[in-house]
Amino acid sequence: MSSISSVLVATDLTVSSQPALARAQEIARRAGARLHVLFVRELHKGSRPWLDEPDLQWADREVEARTRRDLEALTEGSSVEVSNVIERDTGAAQAILRYAQSHDMDLIVVGTHARGTLGRMFLGSVAEKVVRCATTSVLVVGPDGAAVPACRCIVAATDFSAGSDGALRAAAELATRHEAQLLIAHVVEPLQVAPYFTDEFLAARRRSALRDLGHIVRVLPPELHAEPHLLQGRAHEQIVDLARHVQADLIVVGACGLQGMDRWLLGSVAERVVRAAPCPVWVHHDKRSETPETLAHNDEEAVS
Repeated sequence: MSSISSVLVATDLTVSSQPALARAQEIARRAGARLHVLFVRELHKGSRPWLDEPDLQWADREVEARTRRDLEALTEGSSVEVSNVIERDTGAAQAILRYAQSHDMDLIVVGTHARGTLGRMFLGSVAEKVVRCATTSVLVVGPDGAAVPACRCIVAATDFSAGSDGALRAAAELATRHEAQLLIAHVVEPLQVAPYFTDEFLAARRRSALRDLGHIVRVLPPELHAEPHLLQGRAHEQIVDLARHVQADLIVVGACGLQGMDRWLLGSVAERVVRAAPCPVWVHHDKRSETPETLAHNDEEAVS
C-alpha cells in the first residue's frame, strides 16, 4: 500500500452506498489519489436483441444520461480528482473486478446493505464476490461506516506469516496517514494436544508469540506508538471482540496468511472477520497477475 494513486468505489446510487463513497473520498484525499466512482448497469443475459429496437435505444440513452447526471451530482464539490464511470455487465461484481484490473486500481471500496455489523448480508453479496476474487486490496464498508470517516483506532491482525506482512505494512501506513492508534493482534488458538504435552509447552507458545509481537512493534516507527495484543481463543472471534472493545474504526486483515491460504476463501478467518466486524474491514491483497475472470471461474468451481 506504499503508494495509493487510484481508488475505485462502487455505487448503486442508493443511500446504503454513501458510506463507502465517503470512506473512499477520505482515503483518496489523504493519499492524493484519483477517485474512480463506478456504477454498473446490470444487463439480463439475452437482453441484447431488445436494445436493437430504435425506441428502446432512445430509452437506453436516456437512462444512461440520467445515470451520468446522478453520478456527477453525487461527486459534485469533491476535494479530490474524480472519474465517474458507467459500465454494463450481466454481473456487478464481474464489472467491478474487470475495471479494477484493467485500470490497475490500488484499492477497491465496496459497501454492504447489512445493518449493525456487516453480517449475513455479506454472504453471497457483490461485496463478497469482489473480496474473494480481487487482485488488489478491498475495503468493505457497512451502511454505518461513514459515521466516523477518519480512523482514530486501527486493529491489525497477524499470524506472523509472510502473507500477513503486507497487511501489517498497510495498517502501519494507514495509522500514519490518519495519526491513529495501532493495535497489533495475534491470536493463540486452542490446540488439541496429547496428554503428555505439559502446561509449559503451551506457555512456551504464548511466550514465543509475545516475542514475535514485540519484534514487530520494535521495527515499526516509534511515532506510531503501536500496542501488541496477545489474545487466546478462536481467531475471528477474538479479533472482532478486540475491535468492539476498543471501538476500533478499522480492522486490517490479510487475504493471505491467517491460515496460510493462497487466496481468500469462504470460511476463512478473513471472511468471518468481515461478516462479524462492527466497523469497516480492509482485506489486504498483494497484487497478482491473475485476471478477475480466471479467479471468478475458479471460485465458481470451488463452490460447485
